[in-house]
Amino acid sequence: MQIALLSNPDSGRSKYLDKIRKLADSDHQIKHFLAADSEQFARFVEELKHTPVDLVVINAGDGTIQALLTLIMLHLPEPPLLAILKGGTTNMTNGDVGIKGSSVSGLKRIMQWNNRQDKRIQTRIRPVLKIQWNDPCSPICGMFFGAGAIIEGQDYFHSHLRKKGLRNSIGPALSAIRILFALNRNQQTLFSPVSMQISGWEDKHALESSGEPVIQSSGSHLVALASGLERLFLGIHPFWGNNQGAWHFTAAQHQPAGYSLLRLLPLFRGKAASDVAQNQGFISAKLDHLEMHLNGEFTVDGERYATRADSPLITISVAGYARFLQL
Repeated sequence: MQIALLSNPDSGRSKYLDKIRKLADSDHQIKHFLAADSEQFARFVEELKHTPVDLVVINAGDGTIQALLTLIMLHLPEPPLLAILKGGTTNMTNGDVGIKGSSVSGLKRIMQWNNRQDKRIQTRIRPVLKIQWNDPCSPICGMFFGAGAIIEGQDYFHSHLRKKGLRNSIGPALSAIRILFALNRNQQTLFSPVSMQISGWEDKHALESSGEPVIQSSGSHLVALASGLERLFLGIHPFWGNNQGAWHFTAAQHQPAGYSLLRLLPLFRGKAASDVAQNQGFISAKLDHLEMHLNGEFTVDGERYATRADSPLITISVAGYARFLQL
């Protein structure tokens, strides 16, 4: 198999880049690209159009994966088989669908697998989110969308934890624990409720035929998140809706009295009873299409964006499906 390997020299684990480069140079079936900005990512995907490959290996963090998924889903007729190395700081996408181990050991395993005569391809398939806002802004495609307390957690991680060298799931997990205790004690100095209007449909046909949404929520919310991944950091799965949609969505309305910590914890494992979840102000479903009015910031795979005051509508739909190599 012919392999295209992309490394971002600015990603969180760039210190391993020399070892990655030496490994790639030792295998004639691997073509190694370095890319660190949008223009270089676009040139890489353009190269894929003219030089088809069997496998694209991404040695970078979640933000680079998001940028490449956007280009791949919007500009290639068919997404290639992907392999995700642990090349960033938090590596949430890698944690669900990536090659385990360090980026160096992961690339070695791919090379060993590729040199087998009887190699079998095992994959995980995940829906890729398509996020559109500030029309006619070009959409972006990614694996995780978050708003509300997710933004506060991200700020806390970057201002207090990242400089301490905490990587992978540890930093985001500590941020999440801090937010959990803030919710339990209703400490609004650590999070700010955000006004949202949310409507979600489990399939696009219901939307096109003016069918009723399966979820609706309006008012002050603490958090909203959507993902095509099955496991987020530390393997948590804060989703429990069992509709027929492609991707997961969960939101929490603001509760002035705070939240019971004992009742919050099962939600993060996707084991919420529907009556408990509703009483706590939570909604969760599997959706194909969502419309959210949000005047403020949101994040997609760790990258920050914001709506305009005169155009607060965000739509989330299915960009397509990506196949991720498993070894």
